[in-house]
Amino acid sequence: MDFREIELIRLFLKERIVNIHGDLVHERITAKGRLGFFKHKIDHFSYRNYDHHISKINKIITAGY
Repeated sequence: MDFREIELIRLFLKERIVNIHGDLVHERITAKGRLGFFKHKIDHFSYRNYDHHISKINKIITAGY
């Protein structure tokens, strides 16, 4: 399976969250109620700029991933 096809909860209402399993790189969310998923890909930009990108990489490396 292509990693882009994995159904992750990416958009949610905070009041419906039961638990956030705290993995540093990919958190897993447990929510109450029914879930829905987008039918098409959405663009996901997780870095504000180059410095933010490097900062996140350093954080992951420091944590031992």
